[in-house]
Amino acid sequence: MKFYTPIFLTFIPLLPLPAIAESNNICWVDHVNADADGVTIYFRSDLKDLGCYGSSHCPITTTNGTLQTHLGENEHISVYQMAEDVCTLTAESKNNQLGVTASSHIHLPGLPASEMTKFIATQTIQ
Repeated sequence: MKFYTPIFLTFIPLLPLPAIAESNNICWVDHVNADADGVTIYFRSDLKDLGCYGSSHCPITTTNGTLQTHLGENEHISVYQMAEDVCTLTAESKNNQLGVTASSHIHLPGLPASEMTKFIATQTIQ
């Protein structure tokens, strides 16, 4: 069995894994738009599914296949792709700018926990 262990560990990086929440866009958020009663969060177009909890505003699929959700100011939602990779998104204003505070929490087995928070301002619609 000892002979196979190094071979197995060599191929672990090649295994397909869900997109980690901190890669490129934090918490899989592509962009955020303001609307009359809060914000609409648009997730990356390469995502086909996100789990959610803690809110009645779970991501939905639009006609073009893009996941999105709506939050009123001070509302939040938690989204995930796997149990160890969870993000909390909170609609709020900072410095008179409406947006979403995204908090990524990654706790992969055998690795140190990683946490990152970023404010994503709403885009200006012209």
